[in-house]
Amino acid sequence: MQATNFAIAGSSSGNGNSVHPDSPFPGLLAQVRLFVESLGAKDLQADSEALYVLCGGSNDYLFGGVTDVNIPVNHLSTAVKLLKNIGAKSIIVFNLPDLGKIPAKLGTADADKFSTLAKNHNAALDSWLTPSRLKRFALSHADLNIILVDIYSLLNKIIAQKSVFGFTNIQDSLFSVSPTISIADEYLFYDDFHPTTTAHKLIAESVLLAIKDQSCQNSIMLNLLALAVGTSIRQRQIKKPAFKQ
Repeated sequence: MQATNFAIAGSSSGNGNSVHPDSPFPGLLAQVRLFVESLGAKDLQADSEALYVLCGGSNDYLFGGVTDVNIPVNHLSTAVKLLKNIGAKSIIVFNLPDLGKIPAKLGTADADKFSTLAKNHNAALDSWLTPSRLKRFALSHADLNIILVDIYSLLNKIIAQKSVFGFTNIQDSLFSVSPTISIADEYLFYDDFHPTTTAHKLIAESVLLAIKDQSCQNSIMLNLLALAVGTSIRQRQIKKPAFKQ
């Protein structure tokens, strides 16, 4: 299996960088446009059997001062349309975790504000993924499969049932408490904004629940997630894609 990563740290969901706004680094939508243009310049189409992953929006709210959730959601929807038009058929879209519960915001005066932004962002994204909205974007073609990975529910499940997932600390960043790796597996967050490797593994296993067939869901980890996470994965499936094993 091969993977190509076009992501850049600090990216907004749009054209620029939320953390370094004066930099030339492209945001998520600009990255997709560069990808599409690079294929178009060679008269190529995107690999129809590849899996495309879009994850964005957090930096818009945390660093870019964005308060209108329709802006990031429109960027994500435009990115989906661009990928579809160049030949992509299977696209994963992540929603946002509760931004009021990350170490950078937990317990602060604006924690509720960021929790509300994340919740409203996810509602707008979910609304856009309804068949009627997809049709308005000319995305109701039978060969398109969009998989929504519900990180919001996953994070909340982990926080509510931390011992089930093996965590002892779900509110502090590992880096701020101890730079050692001896306790890394016990922490949900590595720094004020990012999850630890252990948490990332749970996210990856959650994605597998959405894209692997039933025979691949027999591992202990996947069964644990199926039990503890429940409905944290929601799939907007127009047609089931064929993935190469």
